[in-house]
Amino acid sequence: MPVERATQHLDRVQAVVEGNGACAEGSIAASWKRSAIDWGVDPASNESPRILTTGELKDHRERAKGIILTAREELDQLFRISGPAGYVVLMSNEHGVVVDHRVEEAPSSRFGNWGNLIGGVWSEEAEGTNGTGTCVVERRPITIHQSQHFRSRHIGSSCSAAPIFGVHDELIGVLDISSVDPMLSEQAHNLAGTLVIESARSIEERTFREQFRRHWIVAITFPQAAVRTALMAVDEDRQIVGVDHNARASFARTIPPLDTGAGFWTLYERDDRIFRSKDGDADFNAQLTLIGGTETFPALITPPESSAAIWRNAESAWLHCRPRRGHLTNIPHTVAPPQWRCGLPPQVLRRVQEYIDSHLSEDLELERLAPIAGLSLHHFARAFKTSVGIPPHQFVLQRRLNLARDLLTRTDRLIADIATAAGFSDQSHLARHFRQSFFVSPIAFRRSHR
Repeated sequence: MPVERATQHLDRVQAVVEGNGACAEGSIAASWKRSAIDWGVDPASNESPRILTTGELKDHRERAKGIILTAREELDQLFRISGPAGYVVLMSNEHGVVVDHRVEEAPSSRFGNWGNLIGGVWSEEAEGTNGTGTCVVERRPITIHQSQHFRSRHIGSSCSAAPIFGVHDELIGVLDISSVDPMLSEQAHNLAGTLVIESARSIEERTFREQFRRHWIVAITFPQAAVRTALMAVDEDRQIVGVDHNARASFARTIPPLDTGAGFWTLYERDDRIFRSKDGDADFNAQLTLIGGTETFPALITPPESSAAIWRNAESAWLHCRPRRGHLTNIPHTVAPPQWRCGLPPQVLRRVQEYIDSHLSEDLELERLAPIAGLSLHHFARAFKTSVGIPPHQFVLQRRLNLARDLLTRTDRLIADIATAAGFSDQSHLARHFRQSFFVSPIAFRRSHR
């Protein structure tokens, strides 16, 4: 490495740390300042990164054995892609200690000299700005290309890292691919960032599916959002018992109490067909609509793994927990509405629905609805079910429950008054149907949305 280049780098670091220059982008500058001021790392030191002894490493590896086993397939796949380009694949724990890696079969001394081996300590506190260490601190994907490193010793290397979150949103590891090719361009290395993010997300998904293998798992995709997929685990009572990091980010503002056992149907418009019985363990597609929204989101539903399947063999369990990220991208975002045969004409159906919505507090028996469509009671009931998919009385009940849910969220009215406004005979009548539909009482629902 030319001395002039190292000297120039040290001048840039000093200028940024002292606040006398804008020689680095905001996130890099912040990390450089942490490295110098908080951690006291010497940017000019030529000392090799620390490699833990076998005894020191044992405890780190023991505590990380779960993620090491879970991530093995993704690490192998990532190395098959990146290895021929000269990259080494590293997986560190939440402290920045490398607990597993993939490297050429007979690793050369260059990897050891750079610290890219099991036992390498890549915390920001130890090495200053680097992919793994800065990812640990900032809990987000990081790409550090050459002179973006803090220490001048590392400016010939490039690394991209992504966090791996556990089922309780805790950081359980960092996935990193690093190159020590000083000629690697920033544009070429940016591809590494995409690869490592996808692999880290797959490890998270496998971890989540292993944890909640006995529950329904709903994988939702948001095609236009930065967070493309989110995972939820749902129990037999349709309560949300687990959400991944992406789900927390996606629903942080709309559904704060995801950790408190919120009902799945308090989040999405109810459709009992989603959790229908399935033969075997086959996944199936579904469409979900957020309550109060109009956009439909594609989802992939995985039924619970049966007890027989769990004990059948290890390969079956491994396949059941495999990541489905590739499948989600192939689910169409919009689905044309079903074409019902022999149902109500669209304008007639719309007229009936508008009448129902504006008279929910009143009696809405067939005798009152059929004349609006100009049909006999029997013909109306059959045509309405053909068009909507459920009988008129069930449709009215759903509309009443939706109104009650909306009033519980937006107003401070007494629950008894809400029951009357929504067309229920009394508060207990509302509570019974509300619990049957949303698996939570009206009082608990109101508390969870305040």
